[in-house]
Amino acid sequence: MAVLEPPRCPTCPGRPSLWKDTTSVVPARPDQWRWYCAECRGEWAPTFEQRMTFTYGS
Repeated sequence: MAVLEPPRCPTCPGRPSLWKDTTSVVPARPDQWRWYCAECRGEWAPTFEQRMTFTYGS
């Protein structure tokens, strides 16, 4: 299985990788997460394709 690489921060000059913030995920809603940048503290909603890939692996 290939390792999925997260997107890069669209606003930081160094373009660090975003991490998947799962603090709001509950068993009934496993797709309720956001992308988060530890450098600029930005937060973004994943696209539909990212949500499917990074939540369900499809």
